[in-house]
Amino acid sequence: VALAEAGYEEVIGLELSETATQAAQEYVAASSKKGKIKIITGDFFTSNLPELEGFDFVWDMTFFCAIDPSVRGEWGEAQHRRIKQGGKLACGMFPFAPLKVDGPPYHVDFAAYQSCLAGFVLEERQDKVAEGE
Repeated sequence: VALAEAGYEEVIGLELSETATQAAQEYVAASSKKGKIKIITGDFFTSNLPELEGFDFVWDMTFFCAIDPSVRGEWGEAQHRRIKQGGKLACGMFPFAPLKVDGPPYHVDFAAYQSCLAGFVLEERQDKVAEGE
């Protein structure tokens, strides 16, 4: 909804489960931008739906930290398939303790993204949170 409100003409949300898809569709239905938003069910790694190709912009919000580190390379390959040449990928990254090995969520840092996004121009931006927040 936020992307449609920011001016994107077409927004596609991908959910793995029908339950999540239905919940997202209900949320979208209450938005004034509902005509610009489509929620579909599919597997990010294996779906070959035409709606999931050629994106100008992909927003990944905590998906990366939820997947097992052993499949992060596949995540990077899928991003390359989904984003058109010159497109952008933005990831909401919440760094987790470097010694954390169990999950999800799994440990995430900028180097983890770098290791599976060869070919992308990467830029790290950090927002500092005041202590106590």
